[in-house]
Amino acid sequence: MKTCALILFVATVFTVLFSGCRNCYPCLASGENFDVPYYLGQSVKFKNDVDSALSLTGFNSGYLPPDEYCGRIGSGSYGACRGDRFNGLTKGQDSLIVKIYCASGSGDDVEQPVSRQVSVLEGSIRIIKGVASASTLNSAVYKVESLTVNGIQYSNVYEYSNATAGLNQCTNFVFSMNYGVLKFSVKRDNSIENWVLVH
Repeated sequence: MKTCALILFVATVFTVLFSGCRNCYPCLASGENFDVPYYLGQSVKFKNDVDSALSLTGFNSGYLPPDEYCGRIGSGSYGACRGDRFNGLTKGQDSLIVKIYCASGSGDDVEQPVSRQVSVLEGSIRIIKGVASASTLNSAVYKVESLTVNGIQYSNVYEYSNATAGLNQCTNFVFSMNYGVLKFSVKRDNSIENWVLVH
């Protein structure tokens, strides 16, 4: 009888210790978040070199991951930690769209870093853990510690450039993690059209 009770006790302890929710791990890696600079319905205004105004409207959607993942390391259930948020600015149909897409992965790590993909027209960059890379052919991106735009100084910004951009494509934009797109340029027939954020 004692043997049966001991076996039952050991089995119960084993089940509790190794059950799927014995440990909880944060889904997002340390310091990571899904913060985005625009909110639904927000009005963001830009002006060009001749002071023409452009007003864009904020939109967003997505599925954020749970705060914690309960499971064993190596369980293969890390997809439960995946999440994304699609956020941006637009003005009517078939017009300028500024997109910011943030997503955590679903690989072998429980703690997921957040990847941000920022696009203005056909120019785009990808930012992971503060490191940015250009994802458009013949383009480049640089991290700038401090930059003044329209008389206001910003820190921790990313500048995208593409000298070989085609007609109506983005040749340059500056992105701040806190304020969004600060300025951008579009190649037109015989000129470069420059737009700057208005506060």
